[in-house]
Amino acid sequence: MLISIEQIKAARALLKWTQKDLAAHAGLKDDQVHSFEAGRTRSLEVLESVYKAFTINGLEFFNGGVVPTQVHSYILTSYMDVLTDISRSLPQGGAVLKHCVDDRRSTPEVIEKVREMRRSGINDRMTISEENNFITGFPEQYRQIPKDYFSSSEVIIIYANKVAFFVEGKALVIMSKTLAKVFKDQFEYWWKEGKIINGR
Repeated sequence: MLISIEQIKAARALLKWTQKDLAAHAGLKDDQVHSFEAGRTRSLEVLESVYKAFTINGLEFFNGGVVPTQVHSYILTSYMDVLTDISRSLPQGGAVLKHCVDDRRSTPEVIEKVREMRRSGINDRMTISEENNFITGFPEQYRQIPKDYFSSSEVIIIYANKVAFFVEGKALVIMSKTLAKVFKDQFEYWWKEGKIINGR
């Protein structure tokens, strides 16, 4: 879908994004966004990246305008894609809550990406099964929860008013402030009730 420069500027205003913020969310260089908004370039690749960044962050374009959607969803095809989405959704850093995770299933690439995200200011907390002591982060980032509850649940990740549900290797990401708050509150309950790693 083609969107105008005016729509791009309006979308940035709705999200309170600078051109630098848009570049970070769209996976572009700062000068690519600046040149596009100035009309010096009409790259379809840049336009598609910008459009995707806005729609993933809950905006809808129609009739020459732009409006926020109340609930928005999309599918990501791998855990690495979710990590990329988290990085783009939290370019200035922030909190990520990971419920019912198991670091033993993480590939070396995923482990390195998570470490890189932590260095950039993205702080994660995780719930894991009570019988699992294998962690790739610091012990204070984890809480152990009952294995029966853990085994009946799928991985859920909460970040930036988004909730990612993992089903059969793919992630359904739903952007909704209300839904994110519901799952954040559930996570905080299990965090409070959970066991600190190594009994500390």
